[in-house]
Amino acid sequence: MFMLVLIYGNLGSGKSTLAKKFCKEENFILIRFDEMMFKYKDRVYSKDDDFLLGKEDILLVYEDMHKLALKELKKGKSVVLESLYMKAQREKARKIAKNISVDFKVVEVYCDETKIKKRLTLRKKEDPQTPGFKLYLEYKKLLDVEDDCIKIDTSSKNVADCYKQLVQEIKRKE
Repeated sequence: MFMLVLIYGNLGSGKSTLAKKFCKEENFILIRFDEMMFKYKDRVYSKDDDFLLGKEDILLVYEDMHKLALKELKKGKSVVLESLYMKAQREKARKIAKNISVDFKVVEVYCDETKIKKRLTLRKKEDPQTPGFKLYLEYKKLLDVEDDCIKIDTSSKNVADCYKQLVQEIKRKE
């Protein structure tokens, strides 16, 4: 049985790390917003940590992600969509799964804010083209969380333990 898994959460929560580990171990196709957004702009973060993609570009990235997911699902492959994923876009992904009768799971990845600040500060030093803590604080206000979803707290667990928890939760919800 194949499925569509949507992994969302705020910046620095560990969603990309978990999604990569899960896809590698479970042989899922990974579709990440961060990799697809560069189709629309070469630079996506300013020196002042502003996000440079406009609303229209953001919607186009999600549209591209959903088209690619649908294409892979129709081939019989399981897919993970990973991004900040606001509620409206999660609903569009949910519709895709429903329309082609594919099992759909939503996973919220979250983390203690102190740890997120450390993660984002370190990333920003290593690569200025990554988001920083200022952007995290902006998105924190906008992120609507799902009540009925798998929740993974990465604050005090390593990626292997988070992966094991995710697999257990997916099996439990089948």
